[in-house]
Amino acid sequence: MGQSGGAVSCIFCDIVAGEVDARIVASSNVALAFMDAFPCALGHVLVIPKTHRVLIQDMTAEENAAVFEMTHKLVAKTDKVYGTTLVAVHNGKDAGQFVPHVHVHLVPRTSGDGAGAIHSMFSRPVHISEAESDRVYNMLRD
Repeated sequence: MGQSGGAVSCIFCDIVAGEVDARIVASSNVALAFMDAFPCALGHVLVIPKTHRVLIQDMTAEENAAVFEMTHKLVAKTDKVYGTTLVAVHNGKDAGQFVPHVHVHLVPRTSGDGAGAIHSMFSRPVHISEAESDRVYNMLRD
């Protein structure tokens, strides 16, 4: 089922294949954007690569460019309608990814919508030593 060769059942691949209806807002050869079926806000859109990829780092350079180019164009539109847009990617199950197919959330935000900043997602602050911070910094930088 879906474009993943039958090995994985994926609702987003089924949308790409036309097996599941969705409100498509943009499409290219490589990327697709559609209204979220379970929106957090009016105008909530998802942008995906058309090929099944679980994580951002699984995408090809072409897919990455196409997904984020489409994201860029759609954020300009959602910002015109709503004023501001939250752009979010949950990259893996432990990061909150529910559907195991890369997807960028574009969630229009308004004053008083009840959602907070990213820091509001975490119940307690993390205390990190300078040595530990330096160790991770050195692992991440080029």
